[in-house]
Amino acid sequence: MAVGSLEEALKNLVDGVTGKGKKYDAKTGTMSTHFRSGLSRLGISVGPVTGAAYDKGISGKGAKLERNAIAGARAKWIDNLKAGLSI
Repeated sequence: MAVGSLEEALKNLVDGVTGKGKKYDAKTGTMSTHFRSGLSRLGISVGPVTGAAYDKGISGKGAKLERNAIAGARAKWIDNLKAGLSI
């Protein structure tokens, strides 16, 4: 659907991001499994220290990632879009 203004496009962007933090958190188990299996296919075994660090790095981060994405979009998305279009 077409939008009538950049502000409307920004609202749609923020609306699309809202709620994604919970979805991210729900997938961390799968992300951890894919991390390990992807490296395994390359012949790399993930040790306990690396595995724990990766799991800690992705665990419970959904709300923070969502907040940062929304704040960043509100702060600079329109300016960045205009700058990109003027090149």
